[in-house]
Amino acid sequence: MTMRRTIFALFVTLMLVTPAFAQLQAPVGHNMVRMQDKFGHEVLVQMNQRTGSAHRVYGVLPNVTAYGYQPQNLDSLSIEGFSKKFFSDYSGILKINPDETRIIQLETNGKFWFVTYKQAINGVPIHGTQIGYTIDRTGDMIALGADAYQNVSVSTIPKIGSAQAIAAAEKAMSATSPKLRTPAALVVYPITSDSTATFRLTWKVTLTSFKPMRDITYYNYDQGSAMDEGLADYWACTYNNDPVEAEDCGVGRDLQNTDTYPTDYDSSPSADPHQNGLIVSGACWDMRQSIGATIASDLVFGALEMSPHAYNFDDFETNVITMDDESYEGNHLSQIQAAFNNHGISTPMLTVGVSGPSSLSTGQRGTWTVSASGGSGSYTYTWYLKSADPQTGGNWIGPLGSSTSFSTTMEGRDQYLYVRADVVSSDLYFGTRYKYVVCSDCNGGPLRPTMSAEMVGNSARSAGVPKTLVIGQNFPNPFNPTTEISFGVPKDEKVTLAVYDLLGRRVATLVNGEIGAGFHTVTWDASRLASGVYIYRITAGDYIQSRRMLLIK
Repeated sequence: MTMRRTIFALFVTLMLVTPAFAQLQAPVGHNMVRMQDKFGHEVLVQMNQRTGSAHRVYGVLPNVTAYGYQPQNLDSLSIEGFSKKFFSDYSGILKINPDETRIIQLETNGKFWFVTYKQAINGVPIHGTQIGYTIDRTGDMIALGADAYQNVSVSTIPKIGSAQAIAAAEKAMSATSPKLRTPAALVVYPITSDSTATFRLTWKVTLTSFKPMRDITYYNYDQGSAMDEGLADYWACTYNNDPVEAEDCGVGRDLQNTDTYPTDYDSSPSADPHQNGLIVSGACWDMRQSIGATIASDLVFGALEMSPHAYNFDDFETNVITMDDESYEGNHLSQIQAAFNNHGISTPMLTVGVSGPSSLSTGQRGTWTVSASGGSGSYTYTWYLKSADPQTGGNWIGPLGSSTSFSTTMEGRDQYLYVRADVVSSDLYFGTRYKYVVCSDCNGGPLRPTMSAEMVGNSARSAGVPKTLVIGQNFPNPFNPTTEISFGVPKDEKVTLAVYDLLGRRVATLVNGEIGAGFHTVTWDASRLASGVYIYRITAGDYIQSRRMLLIK
């Protein structure tokens, strides 16, 4: 299968403008950089060494409510308004110029919003760039990243017109009787090396051939092309659940294979993307066999929709894991990791856990122990401590130790106690259910960021009044059939706490009335409901916050 059977796209650069140069940022010591956003959230940034921007950002990302938008009222206009404010706040983290952004995709499937921009100079997009994010139905940003160049300087005034560019393209393809597919458009085309990027103002001319040839693309046959072919093969084989594609037509590509990256990957210019594509299609087929056809295809399709879009094997696996985390509470993480690892896409999964008391009394001493397995390279341990109200930031104190255990005494404060163990670059927060990121070896070699989540225990606090509306993760989770939900309100006000299924139908109302300032806990009995993922949402005034929980019977 192919996604570009008869399309020819040429970048006509002759007689345009003198190329401009931009010095790329020097590579950092490793791909991961720790930063803090305006809300006090610490994020882990995977830098794009070639462009100098934040290829992927992991950690606690803002909800749209932080910018005055309600998730249930999002539309195209409000998403654009949110993007403007968000890009302004995150420009230092993403390493982008908000004035150099141009929206190219704004779509929703009813569950998620997929938003993608390109870097643009005077409105002319730079080829191969993207600034993208995905928002779920609760307003949480679940994916974020930017591939954008730094300090680009290039003239956007062409020296030849579109008609001349089209004529040049048609002349080059005259033997195939080409026809213009779409109007010619200006594009800034980057030509990169290890240390510099050359930018040329270019006419993009897309033609179709009257006599189809072997597909030709204007971009290199890299992992992106292999993914095009491999995922097309996957969808073709799902039609009749047969891992061998078109064996009666002389194709016969077998998705049930042992091809691995980089051993079986051909990176030469003459490489066959169909053959390279067997690596990712094999990973998807292995995943299909281990978690089932319906869930696997749901995850593959969701990973394709996600923004930032994945143009290499590692990013695609990360998108699949994120979709599993959002749609299935991360229940298939180990199977996904195993399927992709079978084909060399990732390093062995690094598992990190912290054990210790879930609460302390005033003056009581607690000891926590961290454990780690998998991954690659040696482990390093760093402990940090924070005592603060949730949602209001606060600063981590540390490093406080480098062994596998840490001990401290809880002082008498009306605050939460957070204990964090960093293993390599793995963050695990004690007390609240967080998404966290791990990488196998941040000092070099392949990185394997893993999206995951773990409920470690209830936050340690004494009685008090929170400064903002807060809601904790239900405990236990998963549960059957009862679970507790804790929340705090800063003042006396009307509060609604309701539970919804994934179709948005309200299945229970736990609180609906005036609630006094302070912390409260309610118990939900879901014995009459079927197993599945449920969303609980708290509303007080204009503030809305949601979390997920999993009922397993």
